[in-house]
Amino acid sequence: MHFTNVVKTLLLSVELTQKGYLLFIKCTQQFVAFSLSALLASSVIADDLPLLIAAELDPELTPLCPTDADSNAAALQQLYAQFGFQPLWNNPIRRSALSDVLDTLYDDGLDPERYHADWQSNDANGDSLYRQLCDEILISSRYLLALEHLLHGRLPATVQESYWQHEPGARPDFADWLHEHRLILAQPVTAIEQARPNHRHYLDLRAAYRQLRDHSNDWGTLDDGPFLRPGQSSERIPPLRERLAQLELITAAEDPERPEHYDPTLETAVRSLQSRYGLQVDGVVGPATIEALNTSRQQRLQQLRINLERQRWLQHFYQPDQLVVNIAGGDIRLYRDGERTWEARAQTGRLARRTPLLVSTLNRVTLNPSWTIPPTILREDKLPNIRQDLAFLERENLRVLDFQGRQLDPTEVDWQRPQGIMLRQDPGPTNPLGRMAFRFPNPFHVYLHDTPSQHVFQLANRSVSSGCVRVQRADELAEAVFANLSAERQAQIERQLASRRSGEINLPTGIHLILAYWTAEVEDGQLRFLPDPYNMDPALLNALN
Repeated sequence: MHFTNVVKTLLLSVELTQKGYLLFIKCTQQFVAFSLSALLASSVIADDLPLLIAAELDPELTPLCPTDADSNAAALQQLYAQFGFQPLWNNPIRRSALSDVLDTLYDDGLDPERYHADWQSNDANGDSLYRQLCDEILISSRYLLALEHLLHGRLPATVQESYWQHEPGARPDFADWLHEHRLILAQPVTAIEQARPNHRHYLDLRAAYRQLRDHSNDWGTLDDGPFLRPGQSSERIPPLRERLAQLELITAAEDPERPEHYDPTLETAVRSLQSRYGLQVDGVVGPATIEALNTSRQQRLQQLRINLERQRWLQHFYQPDQLVVNIAGGDIRLYRDGERTWEARAQTGRLARRTPLLVSTLNRVTLNPSWTIPPTILREDKLPNIRQDLAFLERENLRVLDFQGRQLDPTEVDWQRPQGIMLRQDPGPTNPLGRMAFRFPNPFHVYLHDTPSQHVFQLANRSVSSGCVRVQRADELAEAVFANLSAERQAQIERQLASRRSGEINLPTGIHLILAYWTAEVEDGQLRFLPDPYNMDPALLNALN
């Protein structure tokens, strides 16, 4: 005790320059351990808190304060260096503003308690420097964590649902973001708003999450039973009406003369529900419709929560002009200047052959494409049929080629162990690629294409392909893709299509393309819940929890 009092007296009696004081703090760790406990217990030299912050964040010194598990040392150093290591949170007004804005993270599907820090020192002039220092660092650490989670997502997408990128770098580096926004970092409300995704997909989903979270009551469950069809009567219909009224799909005050009768008004409401929930729109109330209606409010909140996380990952990929495929929802949308100008249904990969998540550039279109069978499809789908009946090749209009493109005699190929061959189907009405294929760089050998299987677009479950994306009304997409080409060039393309000869059309600027996956969205002001064909929701929810 005598030693520390001597140190304290010495420190208070000698006028140290800022540089000298820092040099003193940077003495040996043994000296720091014995002397700083006395120094930090005093409020006499509170003006020197900036120097202590600088020392605490110095990578050459062992920190005095307990280490926060979520601490980002480099970000803390950068934050305080921008403010001359002045304390940020000893102002009660700013501290209160931070606490209030952190509470808004509920609406982002995040837990504000993870970002709140217990502020132990209430009086910056009376509490020990040690407490002020540790509170300061802890609060800033949690504040930076909130900013980073809003900016990049709470979980690393590269681990959970990785996107392949043709041109990496869309996601901003957190250090660069801090530097770019350095002037507002001392204003927590403004900084949080800047870090939060500003894309319509995110903001609309966030508003829907808040509205559902504020819904105080859960809803009851409907009984299973036989299919309910229009025109039928059943004692299960009044509870169905009540549930649809909760969803504002039917007027709650309506009192039909025959409450147990499945009338046209109820059918309209059921069809609207089925469209909203990504079900087969047929007006028939079967197990899938009952299951969607019985999904609890808490389960729907979790579904929105994980899709808010997905939108935090996606926000950096979005551009004003882009083509976006939602693999889960089985749809494709074209945006110009941020506005949706075209949309259609899509057929995506089945569970065993998933369509990959990626970001690329659609840069060429093949007209009247031939189809060279990919190795997986050749091995798993075609070879078993060929081995069973060689006439399968003729029925499917398949030619056998070597790797130089020379045609081979199928009877001379060892189909049990085929080597150096490929199968190709020439352009025509039965070609699986239809009249055009939309190409983009990727290592998965996938692309968008037309298809003769138009009837599948009427199904609710459109996860049926071998990984590529089949596009409904592909000719309309081609028209939009070629819109920037000259009239003469567009006329040439029409003639090429009519000739049924293959040809490649390069797109000088290309179109930004995203193949994404989400199972909840707000479109045209309507909250929609979509299927989860790859069963990716549970894993993401477990990781978030």
